[in-house]
Amino acid sequence: MSYSDDQLYEYVKMMKHCGFTGIQVTDMCSAWANFSGYEFVHQRLRFMADAAHSMGMKFTLWVWGAEFNGYGWVDDSVIYYDYYASAYSRECPEALATFEKYYSIYAELADCSDRVIMHFNDPGNLQDSGDIGFYAAMFRDMCRESNPDIDFGVNCYTQQIDLAAMKEFTGEDVTVYSTIPHNEEELEEMRNFRQYARDLGLKVGVWSWNLGEMEIDQIAEMNVNAKLIAESY
Repeated sequence: MSYSDDQLYEYVKMMKHCGFTGIQVTDMCSAWANFSGYEFVHQRLRFMADAAHSMGMKFTLWVWGAEFNGYGWVDDSVIYYDYYASAYSRECPEALATFEKYYSIYAELADCSDRVIMHFNDPGNLQDSGDIGFYAAMFRDMCRESNPDIDFGVNCYTQQIDLAAMKEFTGEDVTVYSTIPHNEEELEEMRNFRQYARDLGLKVGVWSWNLGEMEIDQIAEMNVNAKLIAESY
């Protein structure tokens, strides 16, 4: 966020030079906390999107799907659910208002994004897969109001989300992303997950926080775990 325009452009250009066909950015309240709001963060992310597109690269927006408070960001109005009033977040008016508020912020970047991926677990405050499907469909619709061609996805690990329950709200027009396996046991688990998703008619992708880079709140680094890739693929 502190890079100049020239530095940001050169950073994206480095990705292109290394052979990447696109870049992915994260939009979340923890980033906004350092700049007293989301506006400056969005300005920098949009600059990166424009830089990527100028080089023929794709731009992916990755967002927290159910985490809108904490990490230095304070919003006392945030409500995720009210189990005393209803078993589901989607039936709680205060929760609906919270998700609409934050999804509207994320959706401001939809017009410059080729793909959007929602992340609902770790962190996340929805326990019901139906709620996840309901809110995922809500955000997808918001994004497509300004970008009808955006590719929409939901980030999974393996079975943290009941895909059948989610699909009741999203339909088949969604890509689900599994993690990469680190050993034979996980390889079988991932294989079963991907086949289950295909059986439901869902598109399948792969994501990993440790395949091409590390956590954004750690020391800035760019690495490719060649040994891990070779063992997995």
